[in-house]
Amino acid sequence: MYKKSLLDEIKNIYNKVNVYDDTMEKKLALPSIDIFDHIMINDAYNNELQILGEEKLLKKDTGIVLLAGGGGTRVLESLKSLLKSLKDDEIDLLTEEEKKTVDMFKSINSINILETNETKLTLPITPIKGKSSMILNLESISSLARDFNKDLKVLIMVGPTTISAIKELLIENDNFGLQNIAIKIQGTLPCINQKTNDFILYQNGEYLSGANGGGGVFEALFSDVLKDAKDNIVYEGNAMEWFKDSQLDDILIAQTDDAKEKEVFKALLGTKQKADKNGNMNNLVGMAYRYPKKYKEIGGEIEFAFKLGSLWKVSQGKKSYYKILEFNDLSENERKIVIDNFKLESSILAANSGSYVLPIELSEKIYKEKLLELHLQKNKFEKGYKVTKFEYFLPDIVEIATKNDYNLSVLLLRDSSMLSGVLKDNSIDSMPIKDISKLSIAQEIKEYLDKKKLQDLGVKVHDDAIVEISNLASFTIGNDVVLKKDSKLYIGGSYEAYNISIGNNVTFEEGSIVIIEGNKDVTIDDGVVFKAYSTINL
Repeated sequence: MYKKSLLDEIKNIYNKVNVYDDTMEKKLALPSIDIFDHIMINDAYNNELQILGEEKLLKKDTGIVLLAGGGGTRVLESLKSLLKSLKDDEIDLLTEEEKKTVDMFKSINSINILETNETKLTLPITPIKGKSSMILNLESISSLARDFNKDLKVLIMVGPTTISAIKELLIENDNFGLQNIAIKIQGTLPCINQKTNDFILYQNGEYLSGANGGGGVFEALFSDVLKDAKDNIVYEGNAMEWFKDSQLDDILIAQTDDAKEKEVFKALLGTKQKADKNGNMNNLVGMAYRYPKKYKEIGGEIEFAFKLGSLWKVSQGKKSYYKILEFNDLSENERKIVIDNFKLESSILAANSGSYVLPIELSEKIYKEKLLELHLQKNKFEKGYKVTKFEYFLPDIVEIATKNDYNLSVLLLRDSSMLSGVLKDNSIDSMPIKDISKLSIAQEIKEYLDKKKLQDLGVKVHDDAIVEISNLASFTIGNDVVLKKDSKLYIGGSYEAYNISIGNNVTFEEGSIVIIEGNKDVTIDDGVVFKAYSTINL
């Protein structure tokens, strides 16, 4: 059972917010949010950051914490609605993105959309192999461990609804080649029934509860015993002791419902390395992207396509600090500031993407001094109930850090405003999957990035060709390689970095499907032509 003080705190928050109907006046002086006077904002694909990230990895002073505890109620509820529409033959009622998602599921042979019973983190988003965001993140981390730090320690923070799926994923993939990997289950908090305004007695006299949010990582980092996917004990103490035993200075905490390439992880670490080089180690790094400039005006009201958290500077007398505010928590006046900034082409609105690099010392301070406050999340689903959930928000560490004289640096991901179509209004390096329609967008982003990798190497890729490249892939490509219309090319990888070499004048004819796995050296000689409608696994 929960301590009475915690239950009282939860009920007080709930009652207070309901009394003011979610519009409580804030006592903050918030200036324009395009002011980033002393914040260092870096571009993720800046070559300097990639080199500095490799330096940081070779120093072996950072542990990784992957957040995989969220149940994904919004995604799963939208998936249920999608399935119901299909069963009731109401496909014409679906949005274009939902229709694309249906087609995506159907195109991946191993997935039958009518029988899918997945978690958000295992839903497919790649066009050929059907890999999920969790797999792509683990492949990125594994590739960095393979190439720079075989002793890299990785902790996966799971929740009650994700632990089974994550364990199964790790066992099936032999821990993705990671030698030091552990699982920790985060805590839960009781929910409020939105009809009765009270806690919900669920089973055995216990209250119905849900995962305690991204910020719950700080509680879980300090609770004892780490296990692996097969329930073997990895470490008798807590995760923070596990990290400190290896003389680590920092931890990288990353969301996993967005698919990050290894270059993004490197750039995050490179930003921390750059900030630390001035001799002051009190630095927090956050990852963000430009707020998509997509909105429409309806009867004088502005409606946004995205309602993400954004970075704000808060002035209090001569001192200032930074915080992340969720769009839905903004007052009318604050929303006007966002709208005005949207209209400035030069403005940078840093949208929160939920990944950070912070000193272990700061993590200990947050935990020991109980600095994270509870937040409430309305209209969530938990075991069939529509509830208000209570969570600790990870982005609150921005405010905590800058109030305690930590410097803030921001890694800005690639701007997609120059692109066309669905990619124009989405982060090109980080697509959080909040509802089912985002799956097909995430797939388009992944495919765009993989095509660009080949095009940058001189490969002529038809617009209708399909490309997928593993984050583990190690490959070289010669001159005059061509992928024609409707051809498919998958370039895989391995934990041992076997090389794949495609020679000169290689052609993938229309309709050919070539899957190259990296479990051994593979060489495709000069002049090879993969003919139409051939399917070849190498």
